[in-house]
Amino acid sequence: MEMYLISAGDGGGRRTSTGWSSTRRLLWVSAERDASGAPLVTRSPRPRRKSWPLKRGFRAAGRKYRQLSDLQTAETDADFIYRDCYGREVLLVLERFPCFDSFDALYEDRFERWYLICENGVLTQVKYTDETNYIEVCEDVAELEYSVWRELRRLGWHMLRDDG
Repeated sequence: MEMYLISAGDGGGRRTSTGWSSTRRLLWVSAERDASGAPLVTRSPRPRRKSWPLKRGFRAAGRKYRQLSDLQTAETDADFIYRDCYGREVLLVLERFPCFDSFDALYEDRFERWYLICENGVLTQVKYTDETNYIEVCEDVAELEYSVWRELRRLGWHMLRDDG
């Protein structure tokens, strides 16, 4: 049975290298509904997090990657959707570091990068922040930063369209 992401409401928030980020809790639901309109199947994610040294490779969604660029080995017809070195679809969400004045806006070129892999009703997030020496991997993501959630909604990526 195919499962889709919906929001289960506001999350607890998360400390990031650029400050604090609000989050959205996730829930997996089936498109099939019962007589009352509720999904036939729901599943709450059970996240597992691990940090990996930047230069040593990492594991994500059951596969080993030598470097971050292995997540973007081929472009697709859609913006910010790539194929990884295994041929799996990867969504890239970029967020520029905060800019507080015109000088920042001219010279700030650092980003937070979220690479998302959705496979068999499980969302894996690989996160890298420029100028850090580690990669964060979360298997079976339970909460997403709001900016990432907003981009998933905009694209309708593995989501039901009627979700708020």
